[in-house]
Amino acid sequence: MQSFEMDFKKFQTHITDYERRLGTIFCQAFEDCAFPESATKLFEMFGFVLERPLLLSLISSKYKKLLEMFSLELDRIKLIYDAQMAALEICQGAPPIAKNMPPVAGQLKWAQELRDRLQTQSKSIKAIHHMCIDTDEVKLVCQKYDEMMDLLHNYCDRVYAQWSAKVDIDCKFNLGKPLLLRNQKTNVLSVNFNKQHDRFGGGSVMVWGGISMEGRTDLYRLDNGTLTAIRYRDEILGPIVRPYAGAVGPGFLLVHYNARAHVGKVCRQFLEDEGIDTIE
Repeated sequence: MQSFEMDFKKFQTHITDYERRLGTIFCQAFEDCAFPESATKLFEMFGFVLERPLLLSLISSKYKKLLEMFSLELDRIKLIYDAQMAALEICQGAPPIAKNMPPVAGQLKWAQELRDRLQTQSKSIKAIHHMCIDTDEVKLVCQKYDEMMDLLHNYCDRVYAQWSAKVDIDCKFNLGKPLLLRNQKTNVLSVNFNKQHDRFGGGSVMVWGGISMEGRTDLYRLDNGTLTAIRYRDEILGPIVRPYAGAVGPGFLLVHYNARAHVGKVCRQFLEDEGIDTIE
């Protein structure tokens, strides 16, 4: 019996030593966490082990630190929000948003990303079951979180309401116009979008595409300058029209309008060499 008690006491001493070491490792890893996401992931990794009394006493101060990190994250989100609102006034309704996003969808996406960022961290913190949530510090952080989420939610509602109030008029007006406009001098196609719906406030783009009863080609965009006969041959006729004609088979007839690049000598010679009949 005495031997058992001595062995048990020795066993408890080893367990206590291991728990202290584990607590030291956890505390050091926590200090290396720069953001709430990594800190909450650390808590998830250690899981139920942190419920042991000795470990709980060693890491109890880290819960408060985690709340402070989340509070700082809320402050950062608020600064981002305030900067965006200031830019909205300066840019007169066209604030900085993600590339290739139209103004309304871009603003809604921007707000949704901030909301998702906060919600993910909030859920992770709430998932730590042995964390006390009845303290004044927790209630203050929760209040800041709710206020920030309300700001983002109201912002989305405001942007959507402003858009929906005039969307019917804009749709009727824009659907009555052609999608593309051609410049009579340069033959450049201009995208005929309403500037309020286009990310870059309008502009022009030169594209080429082919359709037939058998299918269609991919839409090809011509960058860097105007379309010349050589570019038409090297970028469209060779890599697009030739294989498409081969796929269609005998009877293929290329119909293209009488543009200067299309009727150039190099293009005529290329089509003749390839045996492709045309109508200009």
